[in-house]
Amino acid sequence: MASLEIHRATAEDGAQVKRLVDEYIRWGIGLIGPPPPHLASEAYAELADPLAWLTAHGGVMLLGSADGRALGMVGIRPLGAEAEIRRMYVRPLARGLGAGRALFDAALAEAAALGCTRAFLETSPGHMSSAYRIYRAAGMEVAPARKLRGVLDAVGMEMELRAVRTWTPRVA
Repeated sequence: MASLEIHRATAEDGAQVKRLVDEYIRWGIGLIGPPPPHLASEAYAELADPLAWLTAHGGVMLLGSADGRALGMVGIRPLGAEAEIRRMYVRPLARGLGAGRALFDAALAEAAALGCTRAFLETSPGHMSSAYRIYRAAGMEVAPARKLRGVLDAVGMEMELRAVRTWTPRVA
């Protein structure tokens, strides 16, 4: 894989983000099923236009690309002093090559740049084991799930952002 470039997604990236989101939806529904009823309306509103949704909530979407092709994405939504890391997805062809870790590291640094002192997310260790390993390796600790309580094997993960290094847009 060529060098991965990570940047804040803009309206110009809309078509690439939409394709990634469509893949993410197919992958997620195939893996764990549709969103639980108590989260469905928010999930569908977000997934219909994630850039607009994140912007409306003070957040950003990071897009990772190589050779002009989008390979992954991750959203960051600030909630006071905390940042929720959401919708991380890496295309299968880029998995195992460091793209997920690079996107996640950039997301943590972006959260710190937004003024957040903690980050949290929810994941499924059994169904998203590669992502879970990335989060643990980055220093996230397991915590109770916040929104996904009772959904499969969902867990929360969180960490302080004190030790997060500064992110630069180009990531190898």
